[in-house]
Amino acid sequence: MNFSARRVLLATAVALCLAACGGSNDVATKATTQADGAIESTDDSVDLTVQQGDDGEFSVESDDGSLTVNGNGSLPDGFPASVAIPQGWVIEGSTNMGSGDQQAWVVGFQLAIDPEAATEDLSASLRGAGFSEISNMTTGDGSVIGWENAEHYVQAIVAPGDQGVGSVASLTVSTKSE
Repeated sequence: MNFSARRVLLATAVALCLAACGGSNDVATKATTQADGAIESTDDSVDLTVQQGDDGEFSVESDDGSLTVNGNGSLPDGFPASVAIPQGWVIEGSTNMGSGDQQAWVVGFQLAIDPEAATEDLSASLRGAGFSEISNMTTGDGSVIGWENAEHYVQAIVAPGDQGVGSVASLTVSTKSE
C-alpha cells in the first residue's frame, strides 16, 4: 500500500475511533491491554476494544459499531457480492465499518490504466451487475461517480496515479436505509 493510501485509511480509522468514543478526552487512561493485544476500557464510559492482527489488520469494536482497516490486498469482510469489481483492479487497502444493519465498505485500488479507462471499466461492471448511475462529475483528469441498486449505494473517485502513471480509485459502498 502506498504512503498516501495508508494516511487516508489511518485518518479514517482515527476519526471513527474518536467519534465512537463519544468525546471522552481520557480514553487512553481508562484502558487496559489484554494478553492477546486487545485494548479494552476499564470503566463504563467507553466500551471499546482495539485489536491489531498479525497481517496488519486493525479493528475497533464498541457497543455502537465496528471498524476494520486492512492492507492485505483483499476485499473487506462482508463486501457485497453484487458490487462487481473490474478484472485487473489491484486492491491496496480496505475498510469496513458498521452498526446494526448499516454497513459501509471502502476499498482503495491501484490501476495500470488511465482514469478515463478505469471509469469506463467500473461503469460497465456495475451496469452489468444491475446498478444504475445516479451522479457523475468530472474534475480535470478524475471523476466522481455514484450508482445504486435496490440494496446499496456505490461512490467511486478515480484520479491519475502517482507521477501521472496509471490511476488510483476509491470505491465506497454503503447499505441503503430502510
